[in-house]
Amino acid sequence: NPATTSATTPASAAVAATTPPLDLAQSLVGIKGIGGLQATISLASEGKPLGALRCDLLPDKAPQAVAAFVGLARGLVAFKDPHPRGSGWQKKPLYDGLPIHRVIPELLIQSGDPKCFGDAQCMFSPGSGDPGFAIPDEVRPELRFDQGGVLAMANRGPNTAGSQFFITVKAAPWLSGQHTIFGQCDNVQLLEKLSQVETLSNDVPKTPVVIERLTITRKTK
Repeated sequence: NPATTSATTPASAAVAATTPPLDLAQSLVGIKGIGGLQATISLASEGKPLGALRCDLLPDKAPQAVAAFVGLARGLVAFKDPHPRGSGWQKKPLYDGLPIHRVIPELLIQSGDPKCFGDAQCMFSPGSGDPGFAIPDEVRPELRFDQGGVLAMANRGPNTAGSQFFITVKAAPWLSGQHTIFGQCDNVQLLEKLSQVETLSNDVPKTPVVIERLTITRKTK
């Protein structure tokens, strides 16, 4: 009896849409310690570990970017599934399992497109997806793309950043002032190696490189 079934089966609670500005404290709930925030991005290809990037985050300089990045990584900030048969707004770690969808040799690697979740072709438009919300830019003149390992939000113009991020391989001064910088990553040697992988014409690696896990911790003093 359908009526009986619907009456006795608890409806799953709907996830509310994310509406910026984001609350940084909410994204950090449950992270122990008092040291600086650090993201560890573990990468793999064809099931084999490639290594990890450890990125010191800058919540005091870019609180909205860090709130989005950390909240999405931990499943505390909801994002909208862009797939036609997707389940709408949901809360689950966004970055785990996502591929690096853009590689520019000797310049940057980019990830964070929800369209790429479970879809190596990213719905045939890698880099065009967003989490269903946009955050304001937090560009600071003292933060510049003056070295490799700079962690920044990707965007499609002013105030359009959401979930996509990129990490530079070397200095890219022409990007300064256009993107929110919210962290600094180590292991530039791994970044250089990743930037040399063979790509398709749309800059997607021919052999997928995947974020196996993205974890957020506090550094011990």
